[in-house]
This record gives sequence, C-alpha cells and structure tokens, in this order.
Amino acid sequence: MGQALKMRSVLTSLYFLCALVLLIFALNTAAQFYWLYSRFSWLDAVLHLLAGVWLACAFLRWAERRAEFESLAKNRLFLIIMVVAVVALVGVFWEIYELGTDIVFGNQNSIWKQANGLPDTLNDLFFDLFGSALAATVIVFSTRK
Repeated sequence: MGQALKMRSVLTSLYFLCALVLLIFALNTAAQFYWLYSRFSWLDAVLHLLAGVWLACAFLRWAERRAEFESLAKNRLFLIIMVVAVVALVGVFWEIYELGTDIVFGNQNSIWKQANGLPDTLNDLFFDLFGSALAATVIVFSTRK
C-alpha cells in the first residue's frame, strides 16, 4: 500500500482508541449507576460526541490498512463524508438497539432506560455525527497527501 492513506495520527493509534473506549464505558457506567444523566442533561451529548470521535478514529484506522481505500485519500472531502456516513449507520443501529432493550426488558421506568423519545434520539445522532465529522476533519487535514 502506498503512502496516500497513511493516517499517522495520535487519534488513530491503538492506545488512544483503547483509552477512549474505556473512558466512554466508565463514564456511561457511572452515569447510569449514579443517575447522572438525569442530573446533568448535557452528559449524554458529551458521551455521544466522544462515541462519534471514537468510531471515526477506529474506522480511519481500519481503512488505512486496506488497499481498496487508498484511492479515497485523494479526495479528502469524500473520505470525511464516508466516515460520517459509517458513523451515522452505526448510530442508527445503536438507537434501534436502545429501543429494543427497553421493549424486551421493560426498562420504561428504570435506571437502565435507554430510549427517551424522538428528540433524544435526534440529539444522540447529531452528536455522534458532529464528533465523527470533527475527528475525521482533524485527522484527514492533519495528514499529508
């Protein structure tokens, strides 16, 4: 593989990806256990933003190791749009998962309730996409062609 898609960035390092996913997991677990989502309404947005960043970085790490993605690096805007589209797909499936767990486990009035209606879902998806666009833009434009 040529140098076109070598995203040598701290954001795509395995250490950063592991640390970020552990941080997201720890914050989410603490937020659910201590009812922090109801106390700090902004916390859900922050975690979705971090999840969008993590997904974008993980996808770009995966993509840089695939020869078929090398031609994408020539068009930075297309690469950013592709990253955001992948994160959008994952975000939609995650929101379906949250709704499904509430239905299957009857979490409507419990600490583990995931889905909180359409405004919450749209807010979650917005911050997923914003985080992914931010991370992809930083990574793509901070690397050489």
